[in-house]
Amino acid sequence: MIYNFAMDNHEIHMKLKAYGKIKWPFNKFVATMAKIFMPSLGLLLKLKKANFKKIKLKDKYNYNSFVVYPKKYNGETLPLYFYLHGGGFCYKTNPAQLNVFLNILKDANLIGVIVDYSVIKRYPIPNNETLKVFDYIFENADKYRINKYKICVSGDSAGGFLALDLAYKRYENIAGLLLYFPVVDPKMETESMKLFTNTAVWNSISNKKMWDIYLGNNELNINENIDYSHFPKIYLETCEFDCLRDEGIALKDKLISKNCDVEYHFIKGVYHGFDSVSSSPIVQEAIKNREQFLLKCVREK
Repeated sequence: MIYNFAMDNHEIHMKLKAYGKIKWPFNKFVATMAKIFMPSLGLLLKLKKANFKKIKLKDKYNYNSFVVYPKKYNGETLPLYFYLHGGGFCYKTNPAQLNVFLNILKDANLIGVIVDYSVIKRYPIPNNETLKVFDYIFENADKYRINKYKICVSGDSAGGFLALDLAYKRYENIAGLLLYFPVVDPKMETESMKLFTNTAVWNSISNKKMWDIYLGNNELNINENIDYSHFPKIYLETCEFDCLRDEGIALKDKLISKNCDVEYHFIKGVYHGFDSVSSSPIVQEAIKNREQFLLKCVREK
């Protein structure tokens, strides 16, 4: 199923254009400073007065994950929204991403897990940390009042890459996979990579820096030779003015060719990370579509 939607030009100008002009600096030095001075995810959750439990798994690097409960949670067993944040593998969860995450939990009445994976680390360290947290949650679902048969995994941007890799490894344990403007391909050979070299928020120059930092001389080792007949339902968003647009479209085409159940949204007139502007009706429509997909996945037997 394929959707195309956009608001009128005036609405995009008023709600999205100002944010879309911001040139976010992206390099290892700035990312290191952000890592030091950005508020921790635990502090952000406290500031939001969220109901959460911290998970600290023994590993090489110091990272935490959090099980977060919806407001007015009454102790019942609920489906899970397992979220992996974007940030070019270099930045921690930001307040806008956290707001979207918490609103989805509230609106869809889901328990959430948010993985505060290590940043500015080489592949496959964040991938391995993500897998470790997922396996722990799956094995301890009863402890956290999670329905282990109704788990949806999601990720935006770089988090989309981690979510997709996790789905390849644990697809039989995942009911739904939600990918928002995901990072997919380090080759960077698509038309949108050639077009969007200087767009604000994210562009192909930043994207190359990201892969240089994250991948270095390593090669991706992602096993796509799987049983796609058991792959979860997929929700995929791409943005019109995003260098990642065409690799997201190529992923959609590949999954459809494997007979996967794909709900695809091409969002016109927006840029990478557009959902940070919560006041925009086009953002609100996108969040509503994500929530409806989640509910569809967790309500099916």
